[in-house]
Amino acid sequence: MLSRLFTPNRQEPTLNGFTGTVFSGHLERRGTPIDGLKDVRVHIDKVIYARQFDPTDSKPDKLTYVLFGKGQELFLAHQIVEPPDFDQILSVKVDGDRLTDEELDRGVEIVVPERDNLSSQRIKEKETISGRGHATGAHQFLDLRIQANVELYFEEGELFVPPTFRQTPEERKSGL
Repeated sequence: MLSRLFTPNRQEPTLNGFTGTVFSGHLERRGTPIDGLKDVRVHIDKVIYARQFDPTDSKPDKLTYVLFGKGQELFLAHQIVEPPDFDQILSVKVDGDRLTDEELDRGVEIVVPERDNLSSQRIKEKETISGRGHATGAHQFLDLRIQANVELYFEEGELFVPPTFRQTPEERKSGL
């Protein structure tokens, strides 16, 4: 289904939505469907960031995220390149160089230069960090101060080699 929601060559996707069930907890770890949120129709207006995995790509050495959103409703998603890795989404507040809604629509790559790209080094809730941003298609770099609000999602076991669906120590620490 993902290949129908996103087309790397910028052609119009063949699918712009789907129907699903919203779960509380992790689906593969006995998550439970939420009453009233079954057969929910999801409509995709825009894909901000997507990439096809390429076995020749190598994972960045430094912690790297994609910043997206609009206005004051901003999010960071950890950039996944190759296993082992981790998946994380945070709501954030950003200060520093001004980002336009157009730049955020394209996704802004954020690198945290003082941290290695490891789950134990990830940005945590309520933490403030300095990051270097680069908007897709832009030539300048942005110096940003990022305050993490809430860690909305964190998963690493599924991105291990081999994957595991048992909760890892870092997942346990996250409380998710």
